Amino acid sequence: MRYFQYFPHDAETRHDSGIMALIEAEGAAGYGFFWVLLEYLRMQENYIGSVSAIKTLGRQVKMRLPRATRVLYDFGLFVIEGEKFYSPILLEGMKPMEEKRTAKRS
Repeated sequence: MRYFQYFPHDAETRHDSGIMALIEAEGAAGYGFFWVLLEYLRMQENYIGSVSAIKTLGRQVKMRLPRATRVLYDFGLFVIEGEKFYSPILLEGMKPMEEKRTAKRS
């Protein structure tokens, strides 16, 4: 049986001002790529990814690199630190799960 990594999806996400700007500029494809990036980050250690992964992730969903890069950089949805990036939205959503993991270890 395949093991799936879960992360919460806030039903109000599309009402975030950065997400609204993303959808206005990039449409549903941009919004979809935002979720591709969150799925990628969810699978990374400490939910931090490599900026260089954007090229591959974009190719997987047929999004050209300039557009994929705009999703990452232009809407304030991700924090970029050198060659690494993370999502405050994902970190916030993962807090309850991380707290449960910590409690189980205690």
